[in-house]
Amino acid sequence: MLKTKAKEDRLARIAFFCLGGLFSMPAVGETVETTEASLYEEIAVIGKRPTYNRALQSSLELPFEKHSLVSADGLIALMEAVPVAGLRTNSRGELTLRIRGGGERQSQVFIDGAPLAVPWDGRADISSVPALAIKSLTLFKSGSPLEFGPNAVFGALSLSSRVTDQDEQIAEPTIKTQIGSARLRSLMADIRVERAFLSASYSSRSDLPAPMIRDREGYSPYNPFRSGRLSNTDQKNISIYGGYEFTAGDSDHVFSLLYNNTEKGVLAEGHINPSDQSPRYWRYPQRRLVMAILNGRAPISALNSDFTYTIWSQNYDQKIDRYESLNYTTLIESQSEQDQTYGGRFIVTSGFETKGQRLIATFQESRHRQNVTDPFLEETEAIFTQRTYSFAAEIDRELPQGILTSLGLGVDHFETPLTGGRRQQDRLTALSFNAAFSGFVGPNLKIVAALGQRSRFPTLREVYGTALGRFLLNPELKPEKVTSLDIAFQYRALDERFSIDISPWAVTMLDTLSQRTVSVDDQSFRQRYNLRGSKGFGIDTILQYDITNRLKFNSSQSWQSLKSKKNESGVREELLQRPSLSSSIGLRYRNEAFSGSIDWTRRSGSYDQDLAGVFIKLPPSDSVDISLMRAFKIEGRKSISLTLDVLNLFDTLSLAQLGLPGSGREIRFGMSFNL
Repeated sequence: MLKTKAKEDRLARIAFFCLGGLFSMPAVGETVETTEASLYEEIAVIGKRPTYNRALQSSLELPFEKHSLVSADGLIALMEAVPVAGLRTNSRGELTLRIRGGGERQSQVFIDGAPLAVPWDGRADISSVPALAIKSLTLFKSGSPLEFGPNAVFGALSLSSRVTDQDEQIAEPTIKTQIGSARLRSLMADIRVERAFLSASYSSRSDLPAPMIRDREGYSPYNPFRSGRLSNTDQKNISIYGGYEFTAGDSDHVFSLLYNNTEKGVLAEGHINPSDQSPRYWRYPQRRLVMAILNGRAPISALNSDFTYTIWSQNYDQKIDRYESLNYTTLIESQSEQDQTYGGRFIVTSGFETKGQRLIATFQESRHRQNVTDPFLEETEAIFTQRTYSFAAEIDRELPQGILTSLGLGVDHFETPLTGGRRQQDRLTALSFNAAFSGFVGPNLKIVAALGQRSRFPTLREVYGTALGRFLLNPELKPEKVTSLDIAFQYRALDERFSIDISPWAVTMLDTLSQRTVSVDDQSFRQRYNLRGSKGFGIDTILQYDITNRLKFNSSQSWQSLKSKKNESGVREELLQRPSLSSSIGLRYRNEAFSGSIDWTRRSGSYDQDLAGVFIKLPPSDSVDISLMRAFKIEGRKSISLTLDVLNLFDTLSLAQLGLPGSGREIRFGMSFNL
């Protein structure tokens, strides 16, 4: 069931984030009294419950059935029900987030308050987190609250780990296994005790099934299909995530550790003729991520305030092997990358029943080491570093008629001390602000309005990365500046059987980052550059109706119109990979022993660009997914559940990016043990 949550109460306690890096943001929901069972949520996710109200942008708390998150595909299906956002596998095989008309670097993902993205690249691969470790998901659309810091210009997704909560305070080990198409094999386990949790997962698969393509020649003439499979899309993934809560005097703390190791191939672009230019014949023999997260809360009695913090350390290393052809036997070159990142957010909050204030500061520093090995040349090494600082202050006031207001102002700073011996990029500074208002019109209708400005600094990969010779450098890149206006009308029937949210929005962006094709010595290269800007507007609707106590209907629509500003030649260039319409309709049935759902999603076509610089209109995509579960009780709270999931039932083509079709029909069988 999809619920819009007003996060006034839960986020209000966050204040003063200094000396820690980048952004991080808690999941938000209804007010919960602090208990020992919910303490982890209180300090790692939303901070101590405030004594005053706060107006914030509306957010969506995404609920899910316990059996649905057997793999990252469960997250994809969950997000498909909210067309305002979606998870998409990109050209590097990463599962990334997009919100509204934003790109995959313009929306950020946080796990228990810490940014999941590797700063060098700025994209978060959500498949790094064990699915069973996720307790709740909260989506912030439009300009995110200032606690997120820079870069989350189109919104953010906050993942909260599955720790003890009000309903599940006692350890209940859960084991889930799944088999299916593409020789899928997965095993997951989740164990929770009063002050700790541990989740682990292992999955492997061969090449994904190819979809039915009606016009292969038009969109993917050179796609590497083999025996009905998408060649080089095999993958192995191991993830472990655990946390432990402890106290020291009046302060409470939670330490969490995430480990992920992935080996996989990357689908080669099917629109590139190998005789003209080599497609991306890549494999990742290793991608390893280790993150340590420390959250804490302590009272400051002398100031009648609270201090909360999130500190994180991230180590990431990967190896990319580039091959000569689809046979993946002749190695051309290898590139090894290592990233060490540390940072944190520190917040001081004070407040009373009708007013409050926060001081916020973040800092993050990251070091990227890159080694390229050519079989015929010596190994070359380059080192890059970047630092991000953010400082902000917010005040909250309750106006007459119960109208809540929050006003904030911040400054973000970005610098790159080391640039691998290449041309130095200028230091970049940007202002941010936020103004939010919320109030009720009668007992059923709530209105939330937010106006804000955020900036996204170009990542080191965008400025200095060549993608093994595919991109030209451009140290002149400027930060993107996004100003957004969002108004949400949230209606809830008194019996809670019917609800509808309507959110018109508008956005304007300066110095929009895009890509162009550049020819050098008869070779085509891609290069990132700043457009003059872009603007757009749209409307999101989410409707939910409980037909009976067991049968529920939901419908979500997201329509948008995005256009770039005309360049100096008077030409308006197309914005790439931005569909104008996304829709979802679903039915869900549930009783004590059985549950089932069917969902239909549709995304309109969008534009992409080929190597010659020609804009190509991509086709629309439709998909129908079915999920079934049958539960058998053993004794007490112990049970066994059988699941069946069919993804892309009608085997249709999904082409979110030129030359990279999505998977065809997949069938999966699962079994879950609650011990």
